[in-house]
Amino acid sequence: PLTCTNHRCGRECHLVAPGNKCEECELGCSKPRPPGCPHPCPRPCHSAPCPPCSQTVRQRCHCKISGLYIPCMSVFTADDETKTKLTSCNNQCPKELSCGHRCRLLCHPGDCGAQCVHKVKLRCPCRRIKKVRQTQLQCDDTCKEQQRKVTQVRLTWTHLDSFRLIYTPLDSPGLT
Repeated sequence: PLTCTNHRCGRECHLVAPGNKCEECELGCSKPRPPGCPHPCPRPCHSAPCPPCSQTVRQRCHCKISGLYIPCMSVFTADDETKTKLTSCNNQCPKELSCGHRCRLLCHPGDCGAQCVHKVKLRCPCRRIKKVRQTQLQCDDTCKEQQRKVTQVRLTWTHLDSFRLIYTPLDSPGLT
């Protein structure tokens, strides 16, 4: 075997007569890398364990805007929480919430799902109540009573206008 202890010398003279001094192994390291690491070991063939990977991996952040350069071994040996932090650009999420406002969380994986925290000036449907809130504003009982009265007055006027148009006397001025 060669000094690397991984390979045997392939020269014919060494196959016939053991004991001839062989040269160093000139092959590259062929040991498997840790799971997930796509980079080969940079050392020539050796018997000792391989050093940790020193390469960086270019990876898109969660919001897909920034390209991040992360040490390979950090990505493939980290737990899920650490991976989430490593692959965040730490900028505000660019995604739009269902209400139309932009998500206020920092770059994160998956759907935003968060409730909107933007405070806006809102009015109830009849426009009587005005508040600064985060959600939709509903009419209260006073608004509903006022709406009922307005509707009643409108119906009365509509009925009276119809009555005047229908029952206009024939001898009234302007109809001749």
